Amino acid sequence: MGFDGEYGPSTWEWVADQAAEYEASNGQQANTLRDTGLPIIVMTTVGHKTGLVRKVPLMKVDHEGIYAIVASKGGAVNHPGWYHNLLADPTVLIQDGPEPFETTV
Repeated sequence: MGFDGEYGPSTWEWVADQAAEYEASNGQQANTLRDTGLPIIVMTTVGHKTGLVRKVPLMKVDHEGIYAIVASKGGAVNHPGWYHNLLADPTVLIQDGPEPFETTV
């Protein structure tokens, strides 16, 4: 699956807005997790049910260029939707600054 397909913004308005602003500013704006001040990345996946391109801001966790992503949904009982997308297709785009790069999780 590719990332050139139809974009399906998050139904959570703040998620869709932050991903859009981050990308539009090449990571110069909307680059912290809500009101925490913690830096973010934007991860792009392909919806396992819809086939739509999905983008989600995630807290940046990295060490020497190796990233960790945590599917905690802020401590909720259920996994976030993007977790299921990764099970179906582990290829993602990570944007940490101006240029996204493709990787496998």
